[in-house]
Amino acid sequence: MAMVKKRKQNVHSTWRSFQEARAFVHKLGLKRVADWNAWAKSNVRPDDIPAAPHRTYRGKGWRSWGDWLGTGRVANQNQAHRAFHEARSFVHGLELQSKTAWSAWAKSDRRPNDIPASPDRVYKDKGWAGWGDWLGTERIATFKMIYRSFQEARTFVRSLGLQSGTAWRAWAKSDARPNDIPIYPEAVYENQGWVGMGDWLGTGRVAYQDRVFRPFEDARAFVRGLGLKNVDDWKKWSKTTARPDDIPTNPNNIYKKLGWKNWADWLGTQNWKGGFRSFREARAIARSLSLQNREDWIRWARSDACPEDIPASPQGVYKNQGWMGWGDWLGTGRIASADKTYRPFQDARAFVHNLGLKKQSDWRAWAKSISVNLRA
Repeated sequence: MAMVKKRKQNVHSTWRSFQEARAFVHKLGLKRVADWNAWAKSNVRPDDIPAAPHRTYRGKGWRSWGDWLGTGRVANQNQAHRAFHEARSFVHGLELQSKTAWSAWAKSDRRPNDIPASPDRVYKDKGWAGWGDWLGTERIATFKMIYRSFQEARTFVRSLGLQSGTAWRAWAKSDARPNDIPIYPEAVYENQGWVGMGDWLGTGRVAYQDRVFRPFEDARAFVRGLGLKNVDDWKKWSKTTARPDDIPTNPNNIYKKLGWKNWADWLGTQNWKGGFRSFREARAIARSLSLQNREDWIRWARSDACPEDIPASPQGVYKNQGWMGWGDWLGTGRIASADKTYRPFQDARAFVHNLGLKKQSDWRAWAKSISVNLRA
């Protein structure tokens, strides 16, 4: 069986001079950088021809990939383009009607090399005035349009009878919308009277983030009167029409710094005094569950089976009280990669060299196939 030569990392090699290496590469007939990368990774590349010539020959003759491969191609950023006015005149003659049409044309073989595919970047400070000006359609960008006053626009919109933000967005994108009525009124009229979508449409509805809720004590008193027993009961009830608009669905967030303690206090069940079990007691319970990973724990902690005095986030509660990781907490013995202690680099590398792996894909396959102890 023929032996395959094992490529060694060329760290201390003497590379060919730039001119000699380039002459050699020109004879290969490679057309693209992708072709070069594939060839450079193969066993046919001589050891004195670098795989990364743009680094090896930086300051020693390197110009570009087109020069290196002999194709003569020039990177976009290094190309010489026509003056803005000349390029724009050329584009006007194409009679393209939209940016989408431009993008399709710019990717085709019909585009001359001196007409940039991204004119908005190339001519940014050289005359660029927008796609309408570039294409000759004279369309005006949204931010440059002149709209009706807020009051006039709102009056018009209210007459449409739209009932929701979804209905508004569908209508705003249709041909029925006049050009002087903005698609995004919240941005255009931000400091000119805008209150919210309910006010804009005339429905009177207030966006959740803009609502004014009852004071914490009043809201809690109301909720305690409902007789709900647990968080699941709360979630079901809060989604019904029985919930007043000034009672939030997420009180733990709304009242976080306004009196919130916990769900038992909010619901009035009073089955938890605000303290967690000691780390050892809680860990013993966690280990008895035979959970295998953090995801299993999270699902269990969110269920009704989790006692109030067992924290859902033990890594935070017991951070300085004995916490050593999820493997220790669940009793699996697993150690997170970030917490493992590995062999010194030289020792680990020597071990891997003996495996006879040829390329990165071989390493990945091997690393996933077995559980190997590379720790000290």
